[in-house]
Amino acid sequence: MAERWPRRWKARRSRTGGGRRGADSSSLQRGYLLCYDIADPVRLRRVHRVVKEHGLRIQYSVYLLEVNGSGLDRILSELSSHIHSVKDDVRVYPIPRRCRAQVLGRRIFDIGVTLAGTQLPGGFT
Repeated sequence: MAERWPRRWKARRSRTGGGRRGADSSSLQRGYLLCYDIADPVRLRRVHRVVKEHGLRIQYSVYLLEVNGSGLDRILSELSSHIHSVKDDVRVYPIPRRCRAQVLGRRIFDIGVTLAGTQLPGGFT
């Protein structure tokens, strides 16, 4: 049985009334890092197929997702049917809107390469 992901991970309006008017929390896009460690090669291929449809690969088992709350729930629900709840590990970390990642070693993209239509959080180059 899949775990229920904490509601606090979903983007939401502030309690002070800030945020966009008329936008509910499930419609706001947010960045997430999705990481997985799958023990079985068959399950690994299935998980990889699902995640690569929704995210940008950062490292071998680490993906950047830009989704709203319901989109994240949909992806996690689909993944839960492909993993073993004891042997496998899938983790999702919300990325703050303002962050700067430090990159050491090989870069994902060459300097000066940009992705059309995809805005990466600061430092993901």
